[in-house]
Amino acid sequence: MNAEDTDPGDAAGEPVGTLARLHETTRELLRATTAEGVAEPLVDAAVDVLGYDAVVAWGVAGDVGSGDRRSGERDATGERRVPGDSTAGDATDDRDATDGAGAGAGGDPVLVPLAATVDVDARGESGADAGGDSRADPSAHTGGASGNGTRRYGRDSRLWELYRDGEPVTVEDAWLGTEVVLLVPLGDHGLLGLGGPVDRSDDRDAELVRLLAADAEVALEAVAREGTLREERDQLATLFEHTTDAIAQVEFEGPTPVVSRVNEAFERTFGYEESEVVGTDLDELVAPDNRLAEARELSGAARRAEDIEREVTRLTADGPREFRLHGVSFERDDGSVTGYAVYTDVTERARYVRTLTRLHETARELMRVEGRDAVAEVAARSVREILGYPVNAVRFYDARRDALVLVAATDETFDVMGERPTYQRGDGVVWSVYETGEHRVVEDVEALDDGVDRPGIRSSMYLPLGGHGTLSLGSTDPHGFDETDVRLGQVLAATVEVALDRADRTQVLRRRERELERQNERLTEFASVVSHDLRNPLSVAQGYAELARQAVASGDVDDALAQFDRVERAHERMDALITDLLTLAREGQRVGETEVVALGEAARDSWAAVDTRSATLEVVDDRELAADPDRLASLLENLFRNAVEHGGPDVRVTVAGTADGFAVADDGPGIPPEDRDRVFERGYSTGDHGTGFGLSIARGIAEAHGWSIRATGSDAGGARFEVTGVDREATT
Repeated sequence: MNAEDTDPGDAAGEPVGTLARLHETTRELLRATTAEGVAEPLVDAAVDVLGYDAVVAWGVAGDVGSGDRRSGERDATGERRVPGDSTAGDATDDRDATDGAGAGAGGDPVLVPLAATVDVDARGESGADAGGDSRADPSAHTGGASGNGTRRYGRDSRLWELYRDGEPVTVEDAWLGTEVVLLVPLGDHGLLGLGGPVDRSDDRDAELVRLLAADAEVALEAVAREGTLREERDQLATLFEHTTDAIAQVEFEGPTPVVSRVNEAFERTFGYEESEVVGTDLDELVAPDNRLAEARELSGAARRAEDIEREVTRLTADGPREFRLHGVSFERDDGSVTGYAVYTDVTERARYVRTLTRLHETARELMRVEGRDAVAEVAARSVREILGYPVNAVRFYDARRDALVLVAATDETFDVMGERPTYQRGDGVVWSVYETGEHRVVEDVEALDDGVDRPGIRSSMYLPLGGHGTLSLGSTDPHGFDETDVRLGQVLAATVEVALDRADRTQVLRRRERELERQNERLTEFASVVSHDLRNPLSVAQGYAELARQAVASGDVDDALAQFDRVERAHERMDALITDLLTLAREGQRVGETEVVALGEAARDSWAAVDTRSATLEVVDDRELAADPDRLASLLENLFRNAVEHGGPDVRVTVAGTADGFAVADDGPGIPPEDRDRVFERGYSTGDHGTGFGLSIARGIAEAHGWSIRATGSDAGGARFEVTGVDREATT
């Protein structure tokens, strides 16, 4: 300390001039905005005011974290003494551990020189000439600008350990070119090294050092805090400007949220320039009239500094859209309230959720409807009403034609596109989607070169329905389908596929139920025939056999032979009944494969197999039909037997093709209208020798093919049997 710094008039010898100069330094320290700006006047004051010969101020770079402050032995001044310790300035190990460009930047923390009066890379030697003033070197306070400051001390260094101890310590070494080095921590922000001949028994010197270090710590803390605030402000500004969410900053004037600032996303979304909306009521600006009361309620909650998170509808440049509103507000020291309204557009997500809910309702409807065609109709309607695409079509695969056949389409489809084709194997994109089972979106249908005309639409989407067929959607807009449309379309298509599977299973189950019902009916009839119809001729045969036995016993041979003739006729009756029962059991079975049969040829072959006596057959309006040839022959044979049995030996029988089947007519006495339904009942007969099963067998064969048969009158006054629902194409 210089003698002129002491006020001679101060009885206590208080260095009034020194304190005044330190106060000036404090003001300079507190005006600094960077750590280097604090370090330079700090080093100057340590030299010029406190009289130290060599001074270094280190700052901390990197994440310091937390650590224990260790204590040690202290001398009379309260400073911890490390006698003979020269490791604080040992540069060899420290350099290996911590040197390198960027050390401590975003990584492990290091101590770096911020300002110095000596070359801290000199490894124990001052950077000044002997007897010279190192402060004359212009690079002395520039840290890493020149050779000074490239020295860094990491966690493994002795200097770092002394810094982390957090207490002043003296090192008796010529590390800074002085006899003694005093190291004083600057809080968590760094370390001050003071070198020179110091009288450590002078408490006032120690207090002045602590005072200067404390002021420097306060200044460094302010710089760090301001840096953090500045970084947070920069981050907030970046977020505000570059987020895709629309954000409005508001200042509350009473209950009214007045816009003070908006970001670019807000301008794009709502269609206003910032200059147009600043100073306006945010609620009136973006809330629809029917949602204004709701907006006021939310603003009131925000005014009370409540956090807001709600789905709302707001008016945008593209019309009403749905947003997730996040409202954050805070009260300032002056009592005013500032808030941020963050609008996240959830229109598509909301549409997706609403549509998905409606599709779930449609799924329940699809599971209730009966039949494949009804499923297709519901699917086409759902595409129009739920997905919003009125132009659509449902096609099912037809195995008989090996083609995708139109089953259901909306009226708008035909209005826009006209009649739609059937797609044969390999035809166009529709067949490809069906065959591969993968959906396809065509953004420009005009670019499709598949020979299919698609008038009135610009883009299309094709969805597979499993092995059942396809679902086609058309749009009059180019690029009319986005990812949401595809996902929703796939959900509907999957639901339709499940409904079709169910319809097929239901159809199979019901067919099996009908077959079981018919089998049960046949079993009942078999039991009836066995118990009644077969028992009667058997009883008759037994009676005549007993009479024949008596005639033989009495020697009346002629009478015995007559009785045996009656027994034989009873047996023939039983044989006919058994034969018809076996036929009936077979003819009630479902038809499997069919083939194309010529009606005229089948009729002539069947006619030749029946005892038609002198009756005649005429075939007119011949046609082809799909049938099981053997069972069709059995049907015709039974109709021919019925005609001869009831029409007489000279009856004339006509076979003719009709629009959807064929007819067998005769010129016999006919069937009374009241009996025309009963003639198909099993066992019903008006003849003396019939079993009553012939027409029942004919009906069973027709129904097994999926046909219908009914009795009516012929033009000649006789009976006419019409078979309808006959297909012309064979199937498996």
